[in-house]
Amino acid sequence: MVGKTGDISNVLQKLKEKYLTELPAKIDDMEEIALRMENRNGFLENSPELYRLAHSLKGSAGSYGFPDLTAICHRVEDYLEPENFDVSSAPGDVSDLILRHIDLMREYVLLVQDGETLFSHIGDKLNSLKRDNLAEIYSGLLVDGSLTTSQLCLSTLKQYPIEFTVVQDGITALERLLAEDFDILITAMELVNLNGLALVAASHMSSRSKETISTVLITSHNIESHGRGSDPDFVVLKDENMASNLCAVIEEI
Repeated sequence: MVGKTGDISNVLQKLKEKYLTELPAKIDDMEEIALRMENRNGFLENSPELYRLAHSLKGSAGSYGFPDLTAICHRVEDYLEPENFDVSSAPGDVSDLILRHIDLMREYVLLVQDGETLFSHIGDKLNSLKRDNLAEIYSGLLVDGSLTTSQLCLSTLKQYPIEFTVVQDGITALERLLAEDFDILITAMELVNLNGLALVAASHMSSRSKETISTVLITSHNIESHGRGSDPDFVVLKDENMASNLCAVIEEI
């Protein structure tokens, strides 16, 4: 049994090493595509392929234990979502943002290949890029598996200076919270893989976000706070008054 476990570990290590060896070429491919996206036609034509590459790289990075690379890929995917950027007016700006993140990928990979084990400055640079390019004053993470509810929240909160990143499942949201800085977390109770209460608790306990993040739980059930540090700061009932109550919470924050 021990021998089989060792064999599996060796195979996984070889796969990880192969992945690291191939990463620079894949990043070069992403850069080449991003350079073709300076105008609207180039963006529309090439963004699906770049999204596919970023998504593939993100999945593999998660499997092989490279969370910082996963976080950078998440941001590239965000830039390629049409609802996040008006590519018709400034495709070159979006392309530049993507290229700066690709440079950060390359820096991270070089550090890994050199045997570095501490990467906090990579996360700091990622958050600096995010802050530099926020159109709004605050950064929010909206987590809901329902597209209808997500759209309702975004429509309700568009009057406030908050730029939201939207994800659908709890594990992806947790990855983002651990890697990026957010001012506000709004999450549904029922999520795929990790429920809203667990996500809120993790955000409050995280060394990255526990000092600054405000948390809002949206649920159809009455939930009372027990005064624990892991409890949501606010609970909004999912009823006919949800929109107005959500606005009241944001104004209090």
